[in-house]
Amino acid sequence: MTTENLREFITLAKIGNYAAAAEPLFISEATLSRHSMALEQEIGAPLFDRSPRRIELTELGGVFLPFAQQIVGAEDMCRRSVEHRLARGKSTLSIGFDEALAYYGVGELLAAFRKAHPEVIVMITEASTFSLREQVAAGQLQLAYILYDEANRPDTLAYKAYRQDTFAVVMAADHPLAVQDSLLLNKLSGESLLLPPPLTAMYELCMKAFRSAAFEPDSDTTAFLSGYGARELIRSGACLAVMPRQFAELWNDEALAVRDIAPRLTIDTAIVYDPASLGEPGQQYLRFTEELNR
Repeated sequence: MTTENLREFITLAKIGNYAAAAEPLFISEATLSRHSMALEQEIGAPLFDRSPRRIELTELGGVFLPFAQQIVGAEDMCRRSVEHRLARGKSTLSIGFDEALAYYGVGELLAAFRKAHPEVIVMITEASTFSLREQVAAGQLQLAYILYDEANRPDTLAYKAYRQDTFAVVMAADHPLAVQDSLLLNKLSGESLLLPPPLTAMYELCMKAFRSAAFEPDSDTTAFLSGYGARELIRSGACLAVMPRQFAELWNDEALAVRDIAPRLTIDTAIVYDPASLGEPGQQYLRFTEELNR
């Protein structure tokens, strides 16, 4: 098992399609298929359920995914640390973000900061909210963009609100529920629902929303809600999804209907950091974001 195998696994899990996943990896579809099956042989069990139209994580694949992300993230951090040691006369900003927040302008902010401060080396880590929070607490990252839940806020860390989104119901445009402008969550009782992978912050937020409506979702399928596979599942009418409105709007797909949830359920994001170990580059970045918001 190599980190390259794990990178391929993570990409395929996120996109859910061999052809689409092979392109950013710069390998052929056949090579990606061969590597994924070799990884399963090494693990000793299937990580994906495969069909002609889509590829989904098995239950074991969902368990394996966050560990693969941590291993790849650790290698990236090691490589960037070495690069930093070789770059004399420059300070380093170590910053992370939950993969869901790539759709909330984090990349544009980091690019703008890098342009304004070329003297700072920016080391970026993409991982789950839970992992990022641990890395900030351990001093491995100065800052991180995470999905924020007040109920799970460690007292030792500081939080700065970033952006807020709302949950929406996404379904095929011809679904019977699509005629309504907004939906109560309990109206989804009995519907087949697509959920984010377990052990992710988005999954926990979804489940918290369901619990607020006092019903248990009917779901045997999980996927990264922003990925290609999720969109195809919803378009086909196989399931509905409760997901951030920002994700669905980025698809801009006439075959999908996006409906508000009543009462409104918010999704909060935040920058998390440890004031005691933030360092000058981290303080510099916070000042930069504050100036942009003025």
